[in-house]
Amino acid sequence: MKKPLLVLLILLAALCAVGCLWDTEPAPGRDMNLVVMLTEGEGYAITSQNPVRVPPGGTASFEVEVDPTYIIDSVSRGAVYADGRITLENVNYPATLKVASRPRELYTYVVTNDSRYGTISSNQDSQTVYEGTEITITATPKEGAMFLGFSVGGLLKSGGTIVSYSTEYTFTLTKSIRLYANYAQQGSKIIIYKANGGRVANSSQDSIFVEVSNSHYICPNTIYDAGNFVREGYVLYGYNTEPDGSGRYYGLGWNIVMPETGIETLYAQWMEETDPGKFTYKTSGGKVQITGYTGDDETVVIPEFIGSSPVTTITPGAFSGCSFSTLVFSKNLKTVAGGAVLNCPNFTTLYMSDSILAINDSFYSNCPNFSKLYMNATQAPRYISSKVRNGTYQIKFERLMTAPGKKLIVTGGSNVAYGVISEQLMAGLDNEYSAVNYGCNASTPASFYIEVISNFIKEGDILVHAPENNQYQWGYNEINTTLWQIFEGAYDAFSYVDIRNYINVFSSFASFNTSRQSRGLNTYENYTSETVNMYGDFIKEKVGTTYIPSGQGFTVSQLTASYNKNLNRSLDMVAAAGGKCYLSFAVRYASKNAANQEAYMQTAKNNIHATMISKTGDYIFDSKYFYNSDYHLNTAGAIIRTDLLIRDIKAQLAKEK
Repeated sequence: MKKPLLVLLILLAALCAVGCLWDTEPAPGRDMNLVVMLTEGEGYAITSQNPVRVPPGGTASFEVEVDPTYIIDSVSRGAVYADGRITLENVNYPATLKVASRPRELYTYVVTNDSRYGTISSNQDSQTVYEGTEITITATPKEGAMFLGFSVGGLLKSGGTIVSYSTEYTFTLTKSIRLYANYAQQGSKIIIYKANGGRVANSSQDSIFVEVSNSHYICPNTIYDAGNFVREGYVLYGYNTEPDGSGRYYGLGWNIVMPETGIETLYAQWMEETDPGKFTYKTSGGKVQITGYTGDDETVVIPEFIGSSPVTTITPGAFSGCSFSTLVFSKNLKTVAGGAVLNCPNFTTLYMSDSILAINDSFYSNCPNFSKLYMNATQAPRYISSKVRNGTYQIKFERLMTAPGKKLIVTGGSNVAYGVISEQLMAGLDNEYSAVNYGCNASTPASFYIEVISNFIKEGDILVHAPENNQYQWGYNEINTTLWQIFEGAYDAFSYVDIRNYINVFSSFASFNTSRQSRGLNTYENYTSETVNMYGDFIKEKVGTTYIPSGQGFTVSQLTASYNKNLNRSLDMVAAAGGKCYLSFAVRYASKNAANQEAYMQTAKNNIHATMISKTGDYIFDSKYFYNSDYHLNTAGAIIRTDLLIRDIKAQLAKEK
């Protein structure tokens, strides 16, 4: 036994000695490089050294020339083919690389084009080419036409999907494809609505294409909820520029700030209806009345139907002591009773449809945090036309949202609408500002407009308030039916204010909504440039009248502390956003006694959070400059008044240097 054991020990010692030799550096001149070989195959030729020798951890590289009619799909062992070269990185052992190549497929690309609107050219002579070919197609629209983009699956108006907005589109052909060239009338705005989980009613499509051609229409309105989109068990509450709701939200009937392309895609936004089992209700005459709620959801969405019956009414006390923060009134609701929402301290936000005809400000009580109102349209507008002046004032809101650069916004009643010429104002200030004429009806709350405006103020913007001598212009905060008429086509304005700052919000809405039902239906597109231009100026010719103004007094009684605090709150919001707040005055008739002018100016100066830049005496005009009321200047008067305003603004800016 000893002899075999001795032999085994000697063998182990020899192996150990050999192992120790392996741990040392290789002998000088010894080749430790690894051999990598690329196999020959069809459709390519190896034009560099093959095989190659590389050090451990190095990179093997081969140059290949590929037949244009072939394509290399892959290379084995993790090697990569790109731009005529095959590489294998981090080589740690000898390797043989195999190439998977095949003949290229022949594919066809076709562009469907309406030659009445434009022509299409390509960098390829044939429409049938090998796969992998880079193709560039170019659209050239004809005069009067606007190119919208290339789409697949059909024209955009037929539910196609956009692949490029550019007139030049480059792509690599990987399969046969049909592209569609889309055109519209020059100046049109295009909105593509996607059902986003729902569907288009009575259609197999999932999108709606809308073309708005009115060039005077700065911000097209979104589609109101006329049942265009449906989704069982969900309520449509708006649209978004992103499918998941992470982009810009637009309510129903709101104004769309269009991108430079002139094309916007909006995705329907849905909220799931609250389980009907969480409500108590009664059914009468085939209609459901919500009488109570037993759930604890953070968001409560009133179902449009319970069973087959529409939910039309919320009764007193239906929501009492609830914990929700958001309440959604669906579009079948017609009546919300007084005391419907009581003692709900977490309630902050209401999504409300304009289907409601009966509601007042007592529908909620002891809900101290209720501040946000998102009003959604479920019916066509009635007031947007040149025949109803208040309806045309929507364009002022559009100008506010879209004016480029630094803004100069003039607020007040119709004395501003009739008496400020924006192009003259901008030129007089060396075109350093984009003017917004936000003169509206004097009997609507200036504090509301200015709070809305504060959301669009940037550093260096200027707001000039030129109030008529009435309570609304000095801060009375009552919302009335006239304000709802003005914003019928711009419900989004209400989302920019804290509704706790105003009274009579819902009562005035019910009055407005009920009375307009007797008016003829209109469309959002029925805008006109006959009366109000893009800046908000009233531009109808204002000459040839023989109106004699009766004169308006300067009564400090309108400048009460209770009114002024509302106006000042809104002015402070402008200042907090970086804007400058200036105070000017409305025009008056020259024959009026000026005895209390100084007291009027001093009271305003002491109580209003704005820098007074004007004197009342400068804005007292002769009767020949008035058009059809004590505050409406004719064209000649508006020119003079605008020059005075330019002078006053320039003087104040000079003081601030």
